[in-house]
Amino acid sequence: MKILSNKLNFFVLLSILCNYSIAQTPEENPKLIVGIVVDQMRYDYISRYWSKYSDGGFKRLFNEGFSTSNGYFNYAPTKTGPGHASIYTGTTPAYHGIVANEYYSRDEQKEVYCADDENENTIGADTHDGKMSPRRLMATTWTDELKLATNQQSKIISISMKNRGAVFPAGHLADGAFWLDDSTGNWISSSFYMDKLPQWVAEENEGKRRIDEFAAMKWETLLPMDAYTESISDDNNYEKLFPGEKTSTFPHDLKKIIKAAKKNKFGYVKKSPYGNTLTTELALKAIEVENLGGNSSTDALLLSYSSTDKIGHMFAPASIEVEDTYLRLDLELKELFETLDKKIGIENVVIFLTADHGGSHNPQYLKDLKLPSDFYDEKAILAEVENELSKAYGAGKWIVYGGVSEIYLNRSLIKQKGLQLIEVQTKVADVMLSHSCFRDVLIGENLRLNEYQKGYTALYDNSYNVGNSPDVIGVFAGNYYDKHSKKGTGHSTAFTYDTHIPIMMMGWKIPHKVSDQKVYITDIAPTICSFLHINPPSACYYNPIQGILK
Repeated sequence: MKILSNKLNFFVLLSILCNYSIAQTPEENPKLIVGIVVDQMRYDYISRYWSKYSDGGFKRLFNEGFSTSNGYFNYAPTKTGPGHASIYTGTTPAYHGIVANEYYSRDEQKEVYCADDENENTIGADTHDGKMSPRRLMATTWTDELKLATNQQSKIISISMKNRGAVFPAGHLADGAFWLDDSTGNWISSSFYMDKLPQWVAEENEGKRRIDEFAAMKWETLLPMDAYTESISDDNNYEKLFPGEKTSTFPHDLKKIIKAAKKNKFGYVKKSPYGNTLTTELALKAIEVENLGGNSSTDALLLSYSSTDKIGHMFAPASIEVEDTYLRLDLELKELFETLDKKIGIENVVIFLTADHGGSHNPQYLKDLKLPSDFYDEKAILAEVENELSKAYGAGKWIVYGGVSEIYLNRSLIKQKGLQLIEVQTKVADVMLSHSCFRDVLIGENLRLNEYQKGYTALYDNSYNVGNSPDVIGVFAGNYYDKHSKKGTGHSTAFTYDTHIPIMMMGWKIPHKVSDQKVYITDIAPTICSFLHINPPSACYYNPIQGILK
């Protein structure tokens, strides 16, 4: 009887272990991941325009999926190139190396563009804009890891108005990355990804193109003018002008604007909501022709809506132009989600939406409201720094690149004169701190040698890359801008207007959850990788979002 009992216990234990093993088997993966980055989208654009959104776009994401009111960037400065790179690598510029859109390469001793690659060729046009690749990216992306995990079986398609908005999400292994060429109006790519455009993209560049239709249109408001109660008057003194325009008021006649423009004429379509429409239309075509979500392995469609950024820079957050753009984008998202419903089923798709950075209100607008804001003279400050260094250490060109927020020093000259780098960096900081526009001035050697955990210093520390980052970083007081840039707006600071962004997910096994938990932009990539049961990107040191699945 004892032997029988022992055998019975053994089989019971074996059954438990087998059931445990089955329970630990990875569950079925989603068929498609759709990543959406809305360029320069502040978090408050969700609530600000809420009453005018449809039920099928931003509201659907909020009402059906996961969203947090506490989504942030964990580094500074915040710009488009670093933003897209960070979202898809799951790490900060300190590790992936894309510290700005343009920065000084000490190895090459010149200014470089973050996605530029002279070894590649433009596919789809005879221009320079396709000579791009992710070669400056020092880490893999989650899209790279998906390709590796599925033995290249997953399809990865990336689409944006901007080359950097397409390249960094695509990573190194994508099947296609496509962006719009300003001078020809063609959809183009890089020889890094392909030898020729696929037919479904090439035919967009033939005959009467959609971009030609938009280039002949007027940008009128979607709603009656008096419905834009969330925005200031259309006739104000805070907005930039399109070429040929005498006022910044509606309507904006793209045909006249393009006629008055001297170069990159199709770039002005990007500066209207129609740039987003072109992005959506190509995305819908990609879903259909590439059968995304219908293959044996999980596919990925990566979209970056760039017109929001270009319009934000021109008109600033309080404008009717920005509001109108988001109301139109909301309808674009609704169409995209409805297509996914019909073709794949939203329960088989993971959708995430976030931003690559935020944006500040126009500084003069804030100043007129008696809020903290002011202007500085960048040229004068840089000239003063050069002059003081020459007084202290002898004549020479001490600054090789940058503005007051990102100064790259002439390290060859510093070495030639037998000086310590930290000494010269400190001297520059002392000169800059005499100006009230700076809250602080950080020096590279301190960021290299120390680790900071709190406040804005920690954000700049997370961005400090030994090879690519500046020697001296001016940290502005809030809402300070160069006096030569009083119209429109910008971004790149450590303040919340630049770092507080939406982070939303919907579909597959993601339940409805409205949260205030702190989520960083770098948490998105490990979350996607946990869904797919694959390795996180090579330099990802962050954690998946907790409690996001059922």
